[in-house]
Amino acid sequence: MQSAHSIQADGALYGERISSQSLFDEDEWHFDSNLPGKPYLTMRWQIKLADGALLTDAQHRTWLIGCKQVLLHIIRGSVGLRGRIRARSIMSRGEILRLVIVSMSERGLYRFSDLTDAHIIALRNSIYERKVHKRSGDGTFRTTDKLWSESYRRHAIFLLRTIVLLQELIPDGALLSPQLADELLPKAQAPRRGGLTPRIPDEIFVRLLSSALTWVDEIGPCLLARSAALDAIKSSSPNSSAMVRRYRAFYDADHNPISVTIGDCNYNIGALQRTRLRSWLNHLMSACYVLIAGLTGMRLSEALSLRAGCLRTIPTSDGRNLLLLNGTLYKTSASDSGEAASWIAGWDEPRNPVRLAVGTLEALHSRHGPLDPQLLLFTPIRESRGGRWSGEGRSSHSIAHRINAFAAFCGIRDWRFAAHQFRKTFARFVTLSAPNAVLALQRHFKHVSIAMTERYLPTDTDLMDEIIEQSFETDIAHLEAILKSDRLAGIKGEEILRRNAAFRGDSDAASEARKACIESTIGDPGFRVIRHVYGDCFYEASSARCAGSIVNVGLQTCVGCKNFVVETSHLPFWQEQLSAVEADLVELSQLDLHSDALERQRTTASEIIGRLTDG
Repeated sequence: MQSAHSIQADGALYGERISSQSLFDEDEWHFDSNLPGKPYLTMRWQIKLADGALLTDAQHRTWLIGCKQVLLHIIRGSVGLRGRIRARSIMSRGEILRLVIVSMSERGLYRFSDLTDAHIIALRNSIYERKVHKRSGDGTFRTTDKLWSESYRRHAIFLLRTIVLLQELIPDGALLSPQLADELLPKAQAPRRGGLTPRIPDEIFVRLLSSALTWVDEIGPCLLARSAALDAIKSSSPNSSAMVRRYRAFYDADHNPISVTIGDCNYNIGALQRTRLRSWLNHLMSACYVLIAGLTGMRLSEALSLRAGCLRTIPTSDGRNLLLLNGTLYKTSASDSGEAASWIAGWDEPRNPVRLAVGTLEALHSRHGPLDPQLLLFTPIRESRGGRWSGEGRSSHSIAHRINAFAAFCGIRDWRFAAHQFRKTFARFVTLSAPNAVLALQRHFKHVSIAMTERYLPTDTDLMDEIIEQSFETDIAHLEAILKSDRLAGIKGEEILRRNAAFRGDSDAASEARKACIESTIGDPGFRVIRHVYGDCFYEASSARCAGSIVNVGLQTCVGCKNFVVETSHLPFWQEQLSAVEADLVELSQLDLHSDALERQRTTASEIIGRLTDG
């Protein structure tokens, strides 16, 4: 008679290999992971049920096998499910499966065959009432008042749907109505791109970047020097008692004070002792992550893949060098081990923030000896390994914890940071600083095609998509501001001003009218908004003075164009323009010279400023 381990299902033995380290019938599954520094992730089947027993106990053997089969089919991507998934996604599905198992046991259900359609519906409804659990400092979990996120609900409903689809393929499967999967548990729609992770508000992001740069550029060198002095005491002491005496003498010595202001508090780096210094060094590593993620748009896994010597430069056609970060791209790679990729980090200058951050990380790890070229730069520093800052899994939660601790220490407590927010905020600032960024870079490098420009860009199409989408959102916000404005200049601006009375104000009617107008405008396949520092072009080929050629685009061409709009956000440019032109005219008058071109520029600037102000 065959044992349960040798029963065949779906063409495979239950004892088959799940990963390079685990078999199906083991009570712990170790999944091969491509997380930097984390070779595998563990799914434990010793799940505690409502009756106090474990899922791995003998009386629940059949149910355990069925649960393993469900996860195995998800891993394989069989029965019309999504394709093969990686370790982190498997762990997420396994956690939801654990919650479903516990919920079933709370209802007295200890086999899939006990499930009815009504039970499935009840489980589905409970998902929408489920509260988030948070781990406390003592390792226990507490229930919060926050409901599950929409994405987590989708994954949970997807798992219930999977149980319905697999009922004939798992041992002792449920006897459920087949149409239940589509009618009562409709397949969750894919999340709207960019809709789940909020971007950091502009003002908070700038404050955090500024604080991080101060830490890396000014505070970091002082911390590293203090650390080197303390390490010298430890390495030169013959025994622990001598080391304690030397530490005490060092702390009592009159060192030059190094005063810094962080948040609203003043600190003396020259008085930091070992324990406090360790916390500051961890904050320094968090500052490095903020700069690298915020100024390159790298994903968490990509930032964690960075190693010593990851910087390189490439020349451009204008004689300057671009700074690039060499790392590993995981998410969109066809290989589980990822593929080599580079991320642009600005111009290669000595004070480039990303160069400073990488140099600081290398200095942090080289304090105790030669730097291993294979060392991951975000590996916890030696003093913190095994402690609360060790970040064994270096998950998004642990990184977020570090960033929030750093931000709070710097006095930034009005936002809750998450690792992926930096990527979305990077896309936002790219569009603000360089509308149509990819096209602008193509023009700057004088490339014939985007394919040539891609040599200088990250091989990260998802990030390019986010930049394009953010640019689209910015265009919509800009269009709404123009429609509701009562101060516009330019030929097109004056035309809009004559017809936008119904769009002005904050009433519901005006808001609905603007929304309808924007939807119809952006729905036009020929619609294009091109933003310049001096105004906006509502591009129409038939009336464009530039004739659609970039070589013709410029201030003098655009000002007289029928497509040109100037609104209040452009006012600083025109005020500076007027001041510069008037200064030039004063110099010419002192030389008894006259310029009709400058007079026309002054008249144009004065008229535009007058239309955007009270006179």
